[in-house]
Amino acid sequence: MTDRLDSSPVLKEVLGGSLEKLQMFHDMLEKEGEIRGLISPNDIDIIWERHILNSAAVVPFILKSAERKKSETEQNNENVSRETSNKKLRIADIGSGGGFPGIIIAAMIPEAEVYLVEPMERRTEWLKEVSEKLGLNNVKVCRCRAEDALSFLPEDKNISANHDLNSSANSDISNNVNRSGKNRKKSKDVKNKKSQSRPATAFDIVTCRAVAPMTKLSGWTLPLLKKGGQLIALKGKSAENEIAKAEKEIKKYGGTDPKAHIAPAGPDLEDTHVVIVTKK
Repeated sequence: MTDRLDSSPVLKEVLGGSLEKLQMFHDMLEKEGEIRGLISPNDIDIIWERHILNSAAVVPFILKSAERKKSETEQNNENVSRETSNKKLRIADIGSGGGFPGIIIAAMIPEAEVYLVEPMERRTEWLKEVSEKLGLNNVKVCRCRAEDALSFLPEDKNISANHDLNSSANSDISNNVNRSGKNRKKSKDVKNKKSQSRPATAFDIVTCRAVAPMTKLSGWTLPLLKKGGQLIALKGKSAENEIAKAEKEIKKYGGTDPKAHIAPAGPDLEDTHVVIVTKK
């Protein structure tokens, strides 16, 4: 079966230098995607539009977010070291499934570190096969749930080993430090538990596509972000309604300034949408 966008100039226009790798990805999906339960039988002749170009629509927002963060960091600290300024962008794609949008992001932004987070073994095996076939050396496949994604990051030696990524849960305990011997012991235990539970670092950007409504997604993704990092989630036409319903959850998990944006997929193709939330 022929994909209706095969040989279309739109592919080169949108995908640029990543087209060769993504053509290989397309061919793998066309051959095995339905058999392995990664795409619907109805999608075989629209893989480019439905999955690859739709996923690629998130890339300009990621690049803009990375540039914003870099500019803010340089403005706030004129003495930023070369090591810090050259640190690779770390992106987590939650619920990667067949590789949407994570594989596309990794192919289009080869200078970024892309962590594909997926709990199902058969899907992680697929993601490893794809990464190897496409030569995506910037990909790390993480078989885990979203809340465990941070454990796959290397520890940042420039951050205290006791840096608390779950401050809302532990701030009440720390307020009671030294009030009694019992509390001192409790504080020490909590401190040890914090330093062992997660590495002292986080992601610059978290992405996802068709994973869950914002009411659930906020709690799964916002705790994974650095201060100033962004959740950039591919969504459907109900994006603004999802934001309105999730206002309480977004605030609870440290999110601010949530906005829905139209994300063009390519000339004469149906636009998609992204929701962007910044971590305070």
